[in-house]
Amino acid sequence: MGFDFDNDFSFTDEPELQEVVERYRLMLRSNTTLYFDPHEFLMLIDYHLGNREYAESLKIAEFGINQHPTSFDLKFKKAEILFRLKDYSTALLLVKELENIEGSSSYLAFLRGLIHSHLKQKREAAYYFHKAVLHTQDADEAIDILFQISEHYQEHNDLQTANYYLLEAHKIDPNDSEIIIELAQNFETYDLQQAIHYYNLYLNHHPFHSSAWFDIGVVYSRIENFEKALEAFDFAIALYDRYLEAYFNKGNALANLGRYQEAIDAFEEYARLLNEENENDGPEPAEMLDVYCSIGECYERMGDLLSAVSYYEKALAIDPHYPDAIYGMGIVCSLCDNLPDSLKYIRQAIDLDPFNSEYHFSLGNIYRRMGKIEKAIEAYRTATHIDPQDYESWINIAQLYFEKNLLTKAIRTLEEAYEANPKVAILEYRLAAYYFLKKNETEGFNFLRKALMHDNTKYLEFFKIYPEGVDNDDIKNIIAKYR
Repeated sequence: MGFDFDNDFSFTDEPELQEVVERYRLMLRSNTTLYFDPHEFLMLIDYHLGNREYAESLKIAEFGINQHPTSFDLKFKKAEILFRLKDYSTALLLVKELENIEGSSSYLAFLRGLIHSHLKQKREAAYYFHKAVLHTQDADEAIDILFQISEHYQEHNDLQTANYYLLEAHKIDPNDSEIIIELAQNFETYDLQQAIHYYNLYLNHHPFHSSAWFDIGVVYSRIENFEKALEAFDFAIALYDRYLEAYFNKGNALANLGRYQEAIDAFEEYARLLNEENENDGPEPAEMLDVYCSIGECYERMGDLLSAVSYYEKALAIDPHYPDAIYGMGIVCSLCDNLPDSLKYIRQAIDLDPFNSEYHFSLGNIYRRMGKIEKAIEAYRTATHIDPQDYESWINIAQLYFEKNLLTKAIRTLEEAYEANPKVAILEYRLAAYYFLKKNETEGFNFLRKALMHDNTKYLEFFKIYPEGVDNDDIKNIIAKYR
């Protein structure tokens, strides 16, 4: 006898429902009182709930309770309607009354959990959600309750708690695909490795699901495993050869792998399919802005700056104020050592999109090349304020302090960076080197060990800052141990 807030429906041809609704309307028009059995009242209530007519639903529930004062189901429906109307206190009083009648109802406990949750009473909510699961009669009902509890927490953006309940449902039925895909999607927000695990589990059951291949490809891209991302996007395209987003993301994966010509081919295929879809719709679609900029950046990385400029200009022909295209022009000018024009373009891009950390990072690079160190530090610092995970900006700030013999400031900068990026080995190698220069070998060895544990291939970063470490036997032994 549970309820689901997604079961809304409008008027149907179902004969019994149609007859009940017509009889109810007749009663209202004639201002008389007709008899309905409890089942018919529940049908009327659900019909009006389906149309989001909560006040009318409440009126019907109260009318039904007057005719059937001992009906648990009608009183439960009334409590549900009060909950929907956000009259949580009255709903809770009614639920408490119903608990004296049927205290072992899983859905009653679930409703009480929802009420406590909306009253910001987290502990009470968790208690009654747990009670709801304990009172379920079978595995299917337990999964239903757990899934609905999870949906409640998803609606409130508490995805970790939502996943706790989904994992409990997964234990009951490890093969339920709906649970598995929900877990994968929720984990995307806070644990990408777990998201990959559950996407793979889903794909084991549904290997021909193109969207799932696309989604796992996006997650692989986010952890910078571009080879696996490329493989996933290729699967998605093999299953659906007009999968626009898969072509575009494939292009990005190839570009990140340095396979620029193949990336351009993927972007051009995306553009071809997109233009086919918009063949008679007039101007080029706005989606072409990203395509042209992506192709431009590939040519830029290949050293073909004339082609890069031509694609940035194609984007600007669609939208003269598109910041990525303007920024691209700035990067090309930088590569041509035209720093004044580069500065002009990048500043213009920042004016249009002031919260893009990449733009501020590049602005810092230009100022650094121009010898304007304070302005460079300011630009890098802005980039870190926008994106604390932009560890390259942190490193550049620290390096500029180091070059000015401000070693303490360099260490403080990287300590601050380390708080936001606790597993980035390059930060740890540099911190280790700075501490050795500061004659603090304890902290130096501490960060060197951490760096080697996280990535034992980048230890030369340490020697770039502290070259005398090459002759230190203790340092050499630690590096050898972790290699």
